[in-house]
Amino acid sequence: AGRRLDGAGYAQRIVGGYSQCEMHCLLDQRCAAGSFERQTGICRLHERATDGVAEPESDLGVKRQAQAR
Repeated sequence: AGRRLDGAGYAQRIVGGYSQCEMHCLLDQRCAAGSFERQTGICRLHERATDGVAEPESDLGVKRQAQAR
């Protein structure tokens, strides 16, 4: 909580909350991280995950990659 990624990402949409943004990222093969802006409801999907920057009104989630067995 309190972080966002730089840039607009490759896709953005308005959603009802962080959990919906997280689900959009999980279902999208291209998505590595999603950021959700609480004030606007904008969910941004990003191909690369970085540390992000401090932003009190944003939440950032990073998708974990499954390890090959």
